Amino acid sequence: SMASFGSNPAEDQETADWLQLLTPITSIKGCEDEITVQNESGFILVLERGDCSFEQKSKAGENAGASAVIIVNNIESVYAERYYGDDKVDYECENGSDWLDIVKSPPWSDENDTKVCSSDSKCQSEVCMLTNTTYPSLGTKVCCAWDIFLTMGGTSNSSTVTIPSLFMSMKEGKELFGNPDFLKQEVKGKIYLRYEPLINVSSILIWLLGVVTAMTSSHLSTKSNGTNSKRAEEAESDDQTIDLTMAHTLGFILFASTTLIVLFFFDLNKLVTILYCVSAGTATATVLAIPILRYLRFAEGKIVSIFLFGPVLLSDAVAVVVSYSLTVYWLLIRDVSVYDFILQDVFGCCLCVVFLSSLRLPSLKVAAALLSMAFFYDIFWVFISPLLFSDSVMVVVATGGGSTVDPEICEKYPKTDGCIVSSLPMLLKLPRIGGYQQGSVMLGLGDIVLPGLLISFCCRYDQLLRIPSRKGYFLLVSIGYAVGLMLANLAVIVSNLGQPALLYIV
Repeated sequence: SMASFGSNPAEDQETADWLQLLTPITSIKGCEDEITVQNESGFILVLERGDCSFEQKSKAGENAGASAVIIVNNIESVYAERYYGDDKVDYECENGSDWLDIVKSPPWSDENDTKVCSSDSKCQSEVCMLTNTTYPSLGTKVCCAWDIFLTMGGTSNSSTVTIPSLFMSMKEGKELFGNPDFLKQEVKGKIYLRYEPLINVSSILIWLLGVVTAMTSSHLSTKSNGTNSKRAEEAESDDQTIDLTMAHTLGFILFASTTLIVLFFFDLNKLVTILYCVSAGTATATVLAIPILRYLRFAEGKIVSIFLFGPVLLSDAVAVVVSYSLTVYWLLIRDVSVYDFILQDVFGCCLCVVFLSSLRLPSLKVAAALLSMAFFYDIFWVFISPLLFSDSVMVVVATGGGSTVDPEICEKYPKTDGCIVSSLPMLLKLPRIGGYQQGSVMLGLGDIVLPGLLISFCCRYDQLLRIPSRKGYFLLVSIGYAVGLMLANLAVIVSNLGQPALLYIV
């Protein structure tokens, strides 16, 4: 890990220089005012943690002519002048434990270590640490010491360190100090930033998924295949579709704003997720499961009677059961599986189709009003709300607000309550591909269905006037949506902050 002070290493491996790894001729801790090193400049100084601050060590290394400093963790610093460590904080017995008949002094002596910790694959440090558990018949218990990466912070707001400073784990330091060539000061190394692509492949894929979903959902929502104006007029009069009015658009914005405020102050994530599963199950059955089973002629024409529902097609009943089973399965794996995004994206796409099939814009006047209000709605709750609520309401609600637990605890015990933060499920997401950063790229369903209402309106208009697809408004508006969504993704990459997509789309 890299210190919060000092400069960054080279951008990549090609631009980094090979430098000799050296230790001080004096103390390995490097806390003296002046450090004596074999070379005068152009080397990487390797020091051990302890006795003084990280910043002091790095500054001393810079004064000695080092181009970078590596500070190696050690068990002595974990003890921090104590006789034993604290359970869960300094060690974990489930990762390896043993008993000592005799405890040597000091506590961090190598003689207090056992082969159990170095041989247990779960013990990352490969070092045992004394505990406060002692029995006359067994001795003193030792357990595997934690060896996590630390972010080395500075002791002042205006650090004068200008070279990179890095932290190395005990295990890595043990391997380095055990290298015969390093002892002879014949080891060279490079320090550079880990590769992270400027534009992640996932950002392109989520953009493509959003565009395809918006276009496909809008086209399917027209319920007409194109050239027959009479069929198009019949579709327009479908009683199952709601024509949005000005009152609807205003009510939608007020309802969405109220919901955001409630979710910001109250943790209703589980309730919202359950409601999402109910709607996702219905949408998946309507859009995918029922059409697929009918296409396969599964139990064709067979009718069964179901309590409270009466007679229904067997294929439809099976489709509903399968769809809701998938939502329950997704609910169980969403926080433990890396592939939960597949089902979540399927559910999201189906919801978009159902939403655009149920609601439609009757005129461009209503479309302009809805998208204009949504435009200011996004800007207010992303950029202006921090002035009133200390945080961006939209970002906090969408991402779950982040963990409230100490990051070190979450690194040691990632399944601890509060470490797993689940975002609201009303979005499409894809895991990051390539690079070292984990996480996901996301696209809210609202950024698909709201512009999708206008795309659907243009598609119906083209069909009603028999305008060819390549020359109609449907294609032009779809291209505009694709460009706007692309600009929103680029803004996220450049600013490294969440952006209101409708700001760029509208």
